[in-house]
Amino acid sequence: MNQLLKALVIRDDQHKLKDVADVVAVARSEGRKLFHTEENIKVIRVIFDGDIGWIVVIGCSVASV
Repeated sequence: MNQLLKALVIRDDQHKLKDVADVVAVARSEGRKLFHTEENIKVIRVIFDGDIGWIVVIGCSVASV
């Protein structure tokens, strides 16, 4: 199955994110907006970079877009 992939940068400038689960929830929500779908958004990879913030790779199956 083919997947569309996107990389997101999530910055916690207001210090509202408590843990990685919050980062994943934000990434999935933003993924639904980016892919214009209500289907499940897969989180492929989560990386933290001190200078940039959270880098999250998300995927969505082509059939659902």
